[in-house]
Amino acid sequence: MSIIADVASIGTAIFGVGFAVWITIQLFKKAD
Repeated sequence: MSIIADVASIGTAIFGVGFAVWITIQLFKKAD
C-alpha cells in the first residue's frame, strides 16, 4: 500500500460524494 494510492482512493470517494450532493442541489434548484 502506498500513500499515493490511499490519497487517490480517498480523493475519489470524496469526489463521488461531492458530485452526488451537487446533483441533488441542482435538482432542488430546478424544483423551485
